[in-house]
Amino acid sequence: MDSRKEHEKLLSQFEPLLFKTLSRVNMRRIHADYDDYLQELRLKLLALADKFDGDPFKEDLVRFLGFAKQGLYRYTLDLIRKSAESTDFVGSDVSELSELLHSDFVFGLSPEIQVFIEQANEVLTVKEREIFAYLIQGGYTGQDIADELGISRKIMNKYKSRIKEKLMPLKGMLQGNH
Repeated sequence: MDSRKEHEKLLSQFEPLLFKTLSRVNMRRIHADYDDYLQELRLKLLALADKFDGDPFKEDLVRFLGFAKQGLYRYTLDLIRKSAESTDFVGSDVSELSELLHSDFVFGLSPEIQVFIEQANEVLTVKEREIFAYLIQGGYTGQDIADELGISRKIMNKYKSRIKEKLMPLKGMLQGNH
């Protein structure tokens, strides 16, 4: 069998593994870069098959499946980390919510809201500040934020609950600012 046919057979047989790998890292088909990641995984699967010492189709199928599963998962995590490092989005350097106070976002906000944001900066962790920055900017769904940060929607909801709990005592600052 020639190399091209072998590659086609490999991709055809192990395509579900690629989808499962993306699902495992909480990447859904609606993600903007889903097709790019899928293509990267196809190429990685071919590279893994070339490195594998055995026949991935016959007696070594189970061993290859484990080898490919682990290799694809680690590779996907690396891709996501690299993407997060190179992506310029609001949360990439929002360790201080006060940075937002000097941006166009808060232009025209009342002093009470600005004080609220400064107080929120003091009670939230770095990750919570990052998520809060997305939330106060608007235009992002919980799933959008989770996808951007590489976390699951369930974890995102836990963060939102913690943020709400921590900011509840500050609610009085916003009374009358609807």
